[in-house]
Amino acid sequence: MSEAAAEDAARKAPGRGPVGELLAPLPLLLAAAVVGGVAWWLLVPSPAVTERAGVLVAAGVPELFATQDGVFAVLAVGLGLVTGVALLLRPGGHRVLRVVVVVAGSALASLGMWRLGVALSASGPDDAAPLTVHATGVLALWPALAATVAFVGQLWSDLVIARPASRRARP
Repeated sequence: MSEAAAEDAARKAPGRGPVGELLAPLPLLLAAAVVGGVAWWLLVPSPAVTERAGVLVAAGVPELFATQDGVFAVLAVGLGLVTGVALLLRPGGHRVLRVVVVVAGSALASLGMWRLGVALSASGPDDAAPLTVHATGVLALWPALAATVAFVGQLWSDLVIARPASRRARP
């Protein structure tokens, strides 16, 4: 079988059409959201909870809030960088649509990571200081970084890497 025939067969395979190709990153983003949510829940320290007059009181709550947001931000930045690099390294057409799908999927994955971490912490005894995001802007870090890395990488590819080839082509 020739290379062209193999490529045509791969394109006609079920789920590998244009829509299937565009939606292919979504299951990976869902898996990354689950890993990120569990990691966030595991990495944030538990508060020292004491009982005073029948009421649970958590010591150091402002520091705990900063830690919760900081750990979420670090995970979101890491996942955003990985997502953006993966988008650049995966070949395919429809560049703009791929970026839109990945950024929208990253936004949903960031929300899923947040909700999973909150749900996991709700099962614990730390009801005095539950796990949550207090600085809601950190939810936008994952999609923003994925888009930024994809933009800068594509700009670098088009202007720096492809440009010398175009100069050589001119007489």
